[in-house]
Amino acid sequence: KKSYLALVEGEHPLADGEEELIDMQIAADRKKSGKMRATETGGKPSQTVIAVEQRFKGYTLMRAAPLTGRTHQIRVHFAATGFPLVVDPLYGRRSQIALSEFKRGYRPKRGRDELPLMNRLTLHAHRLQFPDLAPDAPEGAVREVVSDLPKDFQRLLTQLAKVRPLRR
Repeated sequence: KKSYLALVEGEHPLADGEEELIDMQIAADRKKSGKMRATETGGKPSQTVIAVEQRFKGYTLMRAAPLTGRTHQIRVHFAATGFPLVVDPLYGRRSQIALSEFKRGYRPKRGRDELPLMNRLTLHAHRLQFPDLAPDAPEGAVREVVSDLPKDFQRLLTQLAKVRPLRR
């Protein structure tokens, strides 16, 4: 089992604590080499279970657990449902995100260019579970590996929590 964390654009309507199954076929995009697309027919079955982890004004941190393993599956599923990754040059609208994009009135220091908060996909392989095949492991035992968010991803979430908290 795999579980990813994905920062997407928009405020996802899924209720806290609920999960949703995205069930869409995925096929190669004939117009652009290396790109995939969601389709109703002619693709391979693809399923991803999603849930909300954290909410911000204009953004949502989602958990995504693919049940199938299609190329770019999580990215395609989020984009096709109207919630592309915040940073995704192929399926989203930007190749990086800077603080000035969401903090009103922010300007970099005089004479300096603004550096991006994150200039890679806002998608992180967070948790992996697999059968424990060690000779001394009990039958049915499972191993789990957890990878903490990288510093740039943590920094982005910290800034969103400060500048764009979602108050209800």
